[in-house]
Amino acid sequence: KSPNELVVESWATVTKIPDYQKVAGEILFRRIFELNADALGLFPFAKTYKADDDALYKDPIFTAQSTVVVGTVTTVVDLFESGDMNTLISVLKDLGGKHAEFNFTKVHYDLVGGSLLYTLEKALGDAFTAKVKQSWVSVYDVISQQMMVGAAEAKANSHLTEEEKAEKKAAEAVVSGSYLLTEATANEDKAIAEQNRLIAEQKKKYEQAGTAEEGESSETEKSANEPVVESSTAVSQIPDHQKDVPEAKEEEGEDDHEKEEILWV
Repeated sequence: KSPNELVVESWATVTKIPDYQKVAGEILFRRIFELNADALGLFPFAKTYKADDDALYKDPIFTAQSTVVVGTVTTVVDLFESGDMNTLISVLKDLGGKHAEFNFTKVHYDLVGGSLLYTLEKALGDAFTAKVKQSWVSVYDVISQQMMVGAAEAKANSHLTEEEKAEKKAAEAVVSGSYLLTEATANEDKAIAEQNRLIAEQKKKYEQAGTAEEGESSETEKSANEPVVESSTAVSQIPDHQKDVPEAKEEEGEDDHEKEEILWV
């Protein structure tokens, strides 16, 4: 079975647990706070609690937070199962972009990733085999990379108006895409390999069209397609460009105001 199939099947087992979102959410966040108590500071509702305080995990706001996070995992797995990679990458980038202001780094993503594996191990028991674990590692790598790409793009585009951001995003969706798995993993899944092949062809055609246009444009004149050209930068470094996304620098001190919105850590 391919990594995607193993992920889908194992998550289906988790969803059969009664009230699985609440159960998995508590296991996940208990592990996060156990590994790094400072993570409590990321959540306004958790700042007055200690990591081992049972009252925290009965707090209605915590329950809402944790179930949303687990629900996000379900959404991602469903998109992997359907093979809708364009929607998947869009969802993950948007999610990362929404949290750009919190300056999450790879350390934060690794913390959540490790805690997710721990949650799966507890929920699946003996069914959490080495191959299933590696499949989830690959999938979470996709999740974290695309979220970091989304956060980096959000910061780079912070000077644009909402309309300009929408236009640039639409242009990027038309002309590009992104490899979602490493070549080795993609070769194990024909659907992903085919998706990556189509993306490569699309990129090549776009680059050829861009080369032809260069001869007709003045050096001092900005092309009407400049937003599209800029957006293709994210594609030009595939397949492993996501790994080179610069980590956001952590700022000293906490935010001056509490952020009440539900977060994906």
